[in-house]
Amino acid sequence: MIVTDGAETRKGASRKPAEKLKARGFEIYSVGAGEGRQHQRELERLKNKDVFFVPAAKELPSLINRVAQSICPSE
Repeated sequence: MIVTDGAETRKGASRKPAEKLKARGFEIYSVGAGEGRQHQRELERLKNKDVFFVPAAKELPSLINRVAQSICPSE
């Protein structure tokens, strides 16, 4: 899971590790916090599963149920 506020600190700092993990078969979920929604295109490039957003980083705990349902959907 990649959690970001959308502000890129170093060019490609998130993309390169995400690509390596995807190549090894890992599922990548992107979470945008705060201004992260403005960077949806980059979040879409990072993930291979799903993208989530929260208005502020302090609301990340409320996201746990939605992420869990995406990872392990109930039948």
